[in-house]
Amino acid sequence: MREHVLVAVVVGVGGAGCVTNAFQVTQAGTVPAPRPMLYDGQPIEKGGIVEGRSTTVLTPVGEEPDGTSGNYIAHHHSDLILRGARGNSDAGIELGLAWTEGSEAAAPNLGPRPEATAAITTKFTARHSLRLADNIRLGAGFSFGFVSVPIRESAADTERDEAPVFELALVPSYRTGAIAIFGGLNFTTETYVPRTIVVDDSYDTPEAISRGAVVMSAGASYSLPSGLHLMAQLAIPTASDLARHGLQLDLGVGFEFGSQPQPRPPGPPPPPPGYYYPPPPNPTPPPTTPGGGPPGGTAPSPS
Repeated sequence: MREHVLVAVVVGVGGAGCVTNAFQVTQAGTVPAPRPMLYDGQPIEKGGIVEGRSTTVLTPVGEEPDGTSGNYIAHHHSDLILRGARGNSDAGIELGLAWTEGSEAAAPNLGPRPEATAAITTKFTARHSLRLADNIRLGAGFSFGFVSVPIRESAADTERDEAPVFELALVPSYRTGAIAIFGGLNFTTETYVPRTIVVDDSYDTPEAISRGAVVMSAGASYSLPSGLHLMAQLAIPTASDLARHGLQLDLGVGFEFGSQPQPRPPGPPPPPPGYYYPPPPNPTPPPTTPGGGPPGGTAPSPS
């Protein structure tokens, strides 16, 4: 049962009194840390790829100074990704889990963690790799979707609220042989759970909203002709007004599959300009006389 604080607001209208009841609710929710896109700036060489991703926050999260956040920031994240490719572009869907266990409070004296295993993120992603020079590419990607955040209300029930997520990434990359080295500038959303909200109805809770953040990253990838693709990167979120986020280690393993459509073979070359191909002549039967003989010949004698 939620422990709500009843606030009575008495408003006089034309000498009459009107009473409005509002509830003050405390919140504590598990949210994912802002992370970079899992991208090395290189195109997928086959028809698609399935990837697994694991992100660990290596250093403690600094607490928010004003204490208005109800965030428990996850230290461990797991993702499953499926992409299809065509040329230098690919698109796919990502499913991510930000685990409640091991999460860290972004404000002092926060209530108990939610009674839920993880925050769940689902998003669509599209990427393109642009060739700049030999071995040098610039990858660009964006994603959008939503995150389902478990929130514990007034240290009692745990419910969920959804918040939109968006990501834009620019990834310069250099590749030599099977190894690619890359850096990333990522503009992304950060989920925020207000520590205290005042509502008129219990249906107005819980509440999670989106804020902006910037994530810097750098790493390397290794690809084999068999389709095995390994990636590792370090990342640090910046420009966040919710917490001082720690350094992250991001690991990915993928398997490329299938093949990309092959271009059609070229057709026969066109004729040279201005050259005329005359049509073949129609065969003409030889002329005959009424008697059946050749012209100017001797008529057959009667028998």
